[in-house]
Amino acid sequence: MRQPWLRLIVLSLMLLLGGSGHLADAAFFQQDPFEPNNTGTTATEITLPFSSDSLNIASGNDVDIFSFVIESPGLIVIDVDANSIDSPLDSILDLFNDEGDLIDSNDDFDGFDPRIETLLGSGQYFVRVRGFSSSSVGNYKLSIRGQDSGNCIENELASGASELWRLGQFKIGTQIQVLLFGPAGSDFDLLLHEVTSQNPLLTVIVDRGVSLGSREVVNYQVQSSSPKEYIAVVRALSGEAGGKYTLCWSTEP
Repeated sequence: MRQPWLRLIVLSLMLLLGGSGHLADAAFFQQDPFEPNNTGTTATEITLPFSSDSLNIASGNDVDIFSFVIESPGLIVIDVDANSIDSPLDSILDLFNDEGDLIDSNDDFDGFDPRIETLLGSGQYFVRVRGFSSSSVGNYKLSIRGQDSGNCIENELASGASELWRLGQFKIGTQIQVLLFGPAGSDFDLLLHEVTSQNPLLTVIVDRGVSLGSREVVNYQVQSSSPKEYIAVVRALSGEAGGKYTLCWSTEP
């Protein structure tokens, strides 16, 4: 639960102790080379990987918006870092798709610094950095990068439907990770099946996805003494809207 009074105390101490206490001095703010980028139409277009440590939120109504395009689905990590540069900025990080839907938002992942790690399908996306409150200003560093997420596909699923994806045959001890990212507000289900015989229709559920909003994650270590085939099942629960989803899987011996 948020405790605004605690944030105000911390920020007040930072101002009194020096270092980041030059907030009132205009010279404290480094020049932000990407301004103005406060709206979707003036968003700074970037290519990944991207990193800049010359950014700032200069006033209570200042926001920074960046846009990027992903050519193929995969895992994306977005980091805001103010602590390492002794900035008092307490920021919030938002991620939108090209239709303006909020996909993810984060605050206080590491201290007051936010971070988003999520699967994204191909398309255009927008990142917004803003202060937690009107008094939250300061410099910050932003980095956006792709991360190896193994094999990835994207497809579309109707409401109440399901799809099966063969992941491969794996031996005992193999760690299987499956990541599913559905549309914003969706309730998709992710199941991992083990094929128990030569008949691929004879399977047993060995793991279920852990739900994180519209995301599902499976981490499973193969227990069978003989190599088995594994299948990921994606389904849109009955009564829930379907839509486009991204599925990634990787293994470690």
